[in-house]
Amino acid sequence: MSEDVERRLVKVLNNPTTSPFGNPIPGLVELGVGPEPGADDANLVRLTELPAGSPVAVVVRQLTEHVQGDIDLITRLKDAGVVPNARVTVETTPGGGVTIVIPGHENVTLPHEMAHAVKVEKV
Repeated sequence: MSEDVERRLVKVLNNPTTSPFGNPIPGLVELGVGPEPGADDANLVRLTELPAGSPVAVVVRQLTEHVQGDIDLITRLKDAGVVPNARVTVETTPGGGVTIVIPGHENVTLPHEMAHAVKVEKV
């Protein structure tokens, strides 16, 4: 695909900078649109990096490809409202997993390897 076509697509799609899963769209800087790579990542932490013990309020920012590849998990997350820009509460579980709590939805518990693939911003 030519850069002209890519630029037109970006314009038609209203200048997106992230995928529906919150991940940065690569190559936008080369087209002269979008932020520098990593510019928005400074405040992000993986669920596995949150302190253990008490609940932590966060905003979901990115569901990485590792999570996207598990259809059952991505469906459970979506059904529970765990999508980019959702505010949730998380609690670390024994064994390194994480439970995500959203009022009005069923809690979702992620094993460590999947919790590692969810990036959030502390509130």
